[in-house]
Amino acid sequence: HRDLHSFPTRRSSDLCPNEALVALLHDVARRLDAIRRTVFVQIPYRGSRSVTEHEEIIELIAKHAPAEQIETAARKHKLHTVESFREWRDEHATA
Repeated sequence: HRDLHSFPTRRSSDLCPNEALVALLHDVARRLDAIRRTVFVQIPYRGSRSVTEHEEIIELIAKHAPAEQIETAARKHKLHTVESFREWRDEHATA
């Protein structure tokens, strides 16, 4: 799981000469990793949904789907995780 999420940032330093952009990508990945750890502990239903989304992304890759379709699925996956975290945070901010 961690390898799947770290692949884009591992490869970015090999492919992109813009050190500032690569640093920004690494920072975003680090923050998303922190959210991911919180989400799966505090929001158990997100784990099973996340696995389903991973399976869909892997299936798209295996089928050689267009890059745009794979990227869209990956972006939606990350957004779902962030949205779940924000919903949890907002619910618990008033408690």
